[in-house]
Amino acid sequence: MDFGGLIRRRRKEMKLTLADVCERSGLSKPYLSNIETSRYKHPPTDKILEGLEKVLKFPPGELVNLANVIRMPLDMRQRRDQLETETARMRGILQEVLKVTKGKPLGNVDLNQLSMALKTGKPLKEVACGAAVPIINRTNTPYPIGLTDIENLSIAADDYVRCPEVIDPKAFGIRVFGDSMLPEYHAGDVIIVAPQKTARNGSDCFIRLADGGRTTFCRMYRDQPNRIRLQPLNTNYPAEFYSPKEVTGIWPAVFRIHSIT
Repeated sequence: MDFGGLIRRRRKEMKLTLADVCERSGLSKPYLSNIETSRYKHPPTDKILEGLEKVLKFPPGELVNLANVIRMPLDMRQRRDQLETETARMRGILQEVLKVTKGKPLGNVDLNQLSMALKTGKPLKEVACGAAVPIINRTNTPYPIGLTDIENLSIAADDYVRCPEVIDPKAFGIRVFGDSMLPEYHAGDVIIVAPQKTARNGSDCFIRLADGGRTTFCRMYRDQPNRIRLQPLNTNYPAEFYSPKEVTGIWPAVFRIHSIT
């Protein structure tokens, strides 16, 4: 901790000579020179340092506080430096919290992973739990009919799940109903769909039909420009064919949650 060097650098930045500072502070030239070259074992008194703060335009208390640190026993000084480092890291992580939660409650962050971030310094953005996604049907309940207002699905949501990988603000979840998507999907599996994501040919999608607003979950193919094929994975169910006008919603599945038992 170069206490004297700090004073010397400030003096030179202000283009002052030793004589200039001595004249304004009342110190002798040899004494000030010894301070700048750190020849004294202990820092000057607070009164002398306060005078130098004024002459060299340091923030009030900066030199005094620094001198107090230097006067500390070595073990206490090392502990203080360690606390300063930890505080700086904590400040950075809290800034990451604010970015991740956008000022919302910490329910969006896994506290166990936050604790790990505090220990390891891992960026918090890597441990965010994601936004709450509404699930629009109950277990063993058919897919909803007349699903029109996907902007406000959270109002009628039966449940919510958190999905770190899903960033679509309009995302919602469905519980798989029936056995038409066996063997890949089982009844009760939660499927997250993303309305803002473009569905690719062969994607598993939640589909809304113009005929009565019926909805279904199946694999979607565009075999021809004027034909959409909705293909269940279970071979016991036949494919259905529709024109693009007969399909009013195609929302690709992006995430699945299922039981391992």
